[in-house]
Amino acid sequence: MGAPGAKTGLRPLARPVDVYNDLADRKIAVDASIILYKLAYVYRKQCDQGDYTAVVRTFWRRICRFLAAGVSVLPVFDGAALEGKASELDRRHQRRCRAVAAAMKAKDDDALLKAGVTLPDELISAVQAKCYEEGLGFLVAPYEADPQLAHELRCGHVWAVLSEDSDLLIHGAGRVIMDFVPSTGMAVMYDFSLLEGSVASERAHGLFNRLKQHGTATLCRFAALNRCDYHRHQSGMLGIGPAKANEILETCGIDDAAIKDALMAKLERQNKLTGPEIDALLCDYDRVLDCYLHQVIYSIRALVVA
Repeated sequence: MGAPGAKTGLRPLARPVDVYNDLADRKIAVDASIILYKLAYVYRKQCDQGDYTAVVRTFWRRICRFLAAGVSVLPVFDGAALEGKASELDRRHQRRCRAVAAAMKAKDDDALLKAGVTLPDELISAVQAKCYEEGLGFLVAPYEADPQLAHELRCGHVWAVLSEDSDLLIHGAGRVIMDFVPSTGMAVMYDFSLLEGSVASERAHGLFNRLKQHGTATLCRFAALNRCDYHRHQSGMLGIGPAKANEILETCGIDDAAIKDALMAKLERQNKLTGPEIDALLCDYDRVLDCYLHQVIYSIRALVVA
């Protein structure tokens, strides 16, 4: 679900927004999978029995709430699993298996249902069928929804994107709505246009200052130095968290060769890793960066994969 410290680091770009009132006559792209996971959790008993009616009904009710407020909506669904995320998906599967085993041992039926929450293809198909039936257009990304959402924003197809995944910030999506409360419409919007006229400040979080200095190219490097869904190791860069990642970026900017030299020096000083282990982490930095910079998306206007 993104890189730790990204939301905190970009807090100077955040402002409260009333989606139902402030975004009337605007169009937003919505991360459909994030909404569906929450609904599948709420209606886990029905979903466990293969009944997705409540999820579909509630999803559509939320869409209608947007439409009634004059906010146009483009749901974007995840596509195929991304190979670069295989390690993270395996970790999630292992966590789910451990949680299921613990719930079974404790004979806790509710905990068992919570631990087993997934998004079956049948559920997603049912929601998409409802959108099609009601005449609402939607997109299924080739792989991850995040880069597709960011692309729709950059191309001007939508005014903002709504998600709970901080990877949207890492992708440099210019307006990201997060912490959305469906009942009230209140949310927090990270607006990159606030960078204009702002100045770097010692009181601001380092990531904001790095963004001000080097632009959005610094964000994916922050994630690669820190921890994100694309790292092979659960802890990302061992011993390198948001603070040390910012230190490296402050010194090296977006020069990848200099970043890797500084990273290697910090890892060597820990005296906990062997040479091959450090080499593997340096390769992981390149691989994570590649995952962010070269994901496949659909270019709707060109009608080709870009």
